[in-house]
Parts: sequence; C-alpha cells; structure tokens
Amino acid sequence: MKRLATFVVAATGLLLLAACSTTPSGGGPVTIQGTVVGLFGSPLANATVTIGSATATSDATGAFSIPNVTPPYDVTASSVSGNWAHVFQGLSTATPTLFTAGVLAGGTSIASNATVQGTVTTSVTASSTQPLVVCVEGVTQEVYGCDTYTTPTTATTVNYSISAGWATTSNVAVRVHALQFARASSSALPSSYYGYAKTTGSTTLVPGNTYGPINLTLMGAMGSNSLSGSLSVPAGFTTVGVMVMARVTPTLSIPLGSATLTGPGYTYSAQVPAFTGATSTVIGYASGSSKIGIQWKQGLTAGTGRDLTLAQVPTLTSLPASASPGDSFAVTGTGGAPLTVVFEPSGSPTAPLLAMTTSQSSVTLPATLPIPSGSTYGVLTISNPGESVDEASSNWLEGYFAVITTSGLAIHSDGGVTISPTTGTFTVP
Repeated sequence: MKRLATFVVAATGLLLLAACSTTPSGGGPVTIQGTVVGLFGSPLANATVTIGSATATSDATGAFSIPNVTPPYDVTASSVSGNWAHVFQGLSTATPTLFTAGVLAGGTSIASNATVQGTVTTSVTASSTQPLVVCVEGVTQEVYGCDTYTTPTTATTVNYSISAGWATTSNVAVRVHALQFARASSSALPSSYYGYAKTTGSTTLVPGNTYGPINLTLMGAMGSNSLSGSLSVPAGFTTVGVMVMARVTPTLSIPLGSATLTGPGYTYSAQVPAFTGATSTVIGYASGSSKIGIQWKQGLTAGTGRDLTLAQVPTLTSLPASASPGDSFAVTGTGGAPLTVVFEPSGSPTAPLLAMTTSQSSVTLPATLPIPSGSTYGVLTISNPGESVDEASSNWLEGYFAVITTSGLAIHSDGGVTISPTTGTFTVP
C-alpha cells in the first residue's frame, strides 16, 4: 500500500474539478457517449470500456461510444496492459466521465507541460509573512500552475519559474497573475494585500517549450474584505485546518494559504482580496489515524457564517484474511454517499490494481482481470458526500489531488471527499 500511504500523508499539506453529465429523461435504451480521463481531466486513450457484453476502446481524446444501453448500467474501464481495472456501478448518465483508478497505478498524467518564467517587481520584500503567489491562467481552458515565493531575488524583485500543465496536447493561451499579501505567520491566513498584477495580453504555450521573460510589476496596496466561519468536525480527527482561495477568473483560483484550527469551535477568519466579480473558495480539512476528511464551498462572497461540515469517514466492517474475485466487502458510515473502494496490490507486482465506485454500502472484488494466486491486497475506502454516483464517477479522488497540489485550478461546485485506508492486507487464494 505504498502509493496509498503516500497520498494519505500528503493530504495534511493541501480542489475540485467537477464534471457535468446528462441523465436520460426516458427509460429506453440510449447510446453512452463517455470519456475516460486521468489527472485534472487529461484524456486517457486506449482504455478498454465494457458495458454488458459490448466493448469499446477510448480514442486519443479519451472518448468512447456504446449503443443500446438501458440505464442504470455498470461500466468497466481497464488498461490495455492489464495492470488496472475500475468498475462504475449504477450509472444513469448518457455522457459519463470516468476518472479511473489507473492514476494510482501510474497509468495517467498531465498531457502537456511548458515552462513560464520571468520577474515580479514588488513594493515590499517577499518573505514567509509577505508571500508572493504567481499563477498561470488558461484563457480558454484550465491550466495547472501556481507557486508561492517567500525568498526574494533582490529587495524588490522575485524571479519565478512555473511548470504549467494542461489536459490536452494542443497549444494553450495563458496569462500570468501575481498577488502579494501579509499574514501573521507562515501558517496563518491573509490579513492584508500589498499588490496585484496580471499580463494584459496572452502568451500561447506549445507543449515542451519555455517562455519568458514575462515580467510584472505589482500595483499599490489593494482593498480586502473579511471572510469567516467555522468547521464542524466528527470525532476521531486530530489535525483540523482550512485553506482559502480567491477565484479571479472562470479558470483560475489563486491560493491564499492555509491555517491549522483549534477546537472545539474550529473557527477561521481571513481577509480576501476585493477583486471586482471575484469570489472565494473555502476548503476545510481534517486528518487523524491515517484518515482524511475534506469539504469545500465555492462562489462565496465576503461575510460571516461561511461554515463547513466534514462528513464521517466510512470504514470496512472487517478485512478477511483471504478473498476471491466476486467476494463482498461491507462498509459502514457512508451516510448514503457514493463509495469507491480501491484494492491495491501489496508486494505483488504482477497483480492488477482494482476499484469499484458504487452507491451501495458494499462492494465486490472485481473479476474483470485475472489475479495471480497468492496476491496480497490493501484496501482504500473513499466517499463523496453530497454527490450522486454519476458525479462521483468523474471526481471520486480528483478533488483530493487538486487540494494537495494547490495548483490554481478553479473550483466549479461544492463537494467533499473522505479517505480511509484499512490496516492490514488480504490474500487471493
């Protein structure tokens, strides 16, 4: 369970790409026109997609089509190499986006990258209490790339270099934004703002190239508004915190830092920049005993009462010493939320990684791919409170990855995720 443990530990560092879907209005057969994706919407080509006895292969854009399907239906996506498979159970949408467990098997990645670099001229020296955040914004599509600088190049300049990533192989137009603020410590939320700047034109990035210098000079001190609220946290968590982001364009949210909160009230307060038309996103997170809870709200205006409630983390009722494909695993504490259970090989390099996403409170070990006798598996339990199983199929772990990267990606809907690894392993006879 090395990869699972790595992802869980990383979450104490710190959002969501939500996909829309179309649910058929009638009860007859429909053509399923879906997409298989990896991290941040990167298309996953050559995945095998199966619904019933019908099979398709995703194309270069991750798209696939299977006709004559009556919802609700089960769909399986698997790798052509046979190293992972993911079953999505009980979907109703005719246009599913399938975010697969292949991301945990190293089967997906950002499609394109380019380097953007330059200099930002500041009015005050960058430091841990006066950080400068530089982000690359995709003009027409989302681009992954924000960095925070606390060490100046000179007293009033910072040299930046950002690896920008995006989900397609085509060129992408970008703008660069820079924002500097004050905070009481490196673990505190903003208290005021020193300045902001963005490029007036756009730069077209070609995958694999380097661009710059793209230089900016911050304007003078800018206004801000107060945003405050509290987190309601279930028992069993030992570390609780909050992260705040400013959504300044449809494709860019600038991260404003995070802070650890103290109980029992777990209250927070931050100053958010007074951009015209901008909104705020608040992310509450908690961890303890290797489990994680994350909840977020977007589109918030300044004010009080911006509260979040973290969901209880579901767990397996028990872990058997051995299990065969088709055996069931019961889960408690789901609260009716969609559930994804990942079965990851532990010390069995030829065994496939397997997963199932469902609205049921139990899952079965998928029989999609052959499992070598004697293979051992660890188990990761994930839920998405407040979502349908169609929504969870597209982002069951996407929100977690976006949170830990603080990448500047815009958040388009409220959501949450809970993650609980199970101690121990089981063996396939």
